[in-house]
Amino acid sequence: MFGFDVISFHVLVGMGWMFMVELNVMVWWMDGWMDVWIDVMWDVIMAGLGVGVAVIL
Repeated sequence: MFGFDVISFHVLVGMGWMFMVELNVMVWWMDGWMDVWIDVMWDVIMAGLGVGVAVIL
């Protein structure tokens, strides 16, 4: 019975650890996408402003 408890405990810890890793990878992946998205949007906004200024001038 004790052996089973130890094994199930390790499985739970392992699952918890895997969940944390998956969560970190997910956050890292989303963060990477947000950085790319912000960079693209920033480029688009700056290009738009550049064109707007060029048209005004």
